Amino acid sequence: SAGALCATDQLPVPGSEDLVARAVLLSPPVLDAAHREALGERWAQALADRAGGWDALRAAPVDQVVGLGEALLGDPAFAGTRGGALPMIHPATLPAGPADAARARTGVDVLLGTTADEGAFFFRAAGRRPEPDADGLRAMVAHLPGVEDADAESARWRTILGPETDTNTLLVRIGGEALVERPATRWAAQRAQAGGRVHRLRVDHAAPDPDLGALHSVDVPLLFGTYDDGGAGTPMAGDTPRAAEVSAALRGAVGAFARGEDPGWPAREASGDGAVAVFGGPGDVPPMRVAAPATQSVS
Repeated sequence: SAGALCATDQLPVPGSEDLVARAVLLSPPVLDAAHREALGERWAQALADRAGGWDALRAAPVDQVVGLGEALLGDPAFAGTRGGALPMIHPATLPAGPADAARARTGVDVLLGTTADEGAFFFRAAGRRPEPDADGLRAMVAHLPGVEDADAESARWRTILGPETDTNTLLVRIGGEALVERPATRWAAQRAQAGGRVHRLRVDHAAPDPDLGALHSVDVPLLFGTYDDGGAGTPMAGDTPRAAEVSAALRGAVGAFARGEDPGWPAREASGDGAVAVFGGPGDVPPMRVAAPATQSVS
């Protein structure tokens, strides 16, 4: 996600025209990825005020600056912004954030992937949090990018999943869709409409913990082959023969794309139509298969 945003930033940034030929973007949260210049100015001034002035801030060691920033995140004026943790949009350095970079440098080919259960990483893998009540659910959903009506979002998913669905499960579905799935799909459609070559993939390979499913970042140990090394990737993807199959398929496809070859399925069409390569899923299906074409509105 963070790496995908760093790569996406290279599309509009001045000076990178001849440096990037292809980009692999895995789970980019494109609506929650950059700050407008005005917020950057407010953040910098607030940081300087807490440090005792601009000269004091410039002279402060890194640890002190980090500590000041962490404390500033508790200021209600910066609630929900992540403060200085994201790039600042500025005409001279980053003229467009990732959400607006879909039509930038369409000569750069893109492979864009998501996972089937993105939200589980944020609302389950980070510890078994208590279920929020109705007010807590509303507040958390309202802070998600692109959500205009928190109650309507929750009601829509209760209709899909059932009226007795617990609030953490709702957060997994609402959060994954709002943070990654919906904006990434729209971004890919916009880039294809602008003439860019975009291949879509989805990772359905599930973690050994059934509560986590194909969570955000499960593609990382599969892509880099670290699912069996006993590190963080092993509980995420599992050290199993199935993980080895899916890893080999994913590495083969991404490697082919990185070399400028056909990854194994067609790119999106300008209309937004296009197949999605699915990696993993139930053990009785191939480790990689091509799903039926789907259309995504670019409005």
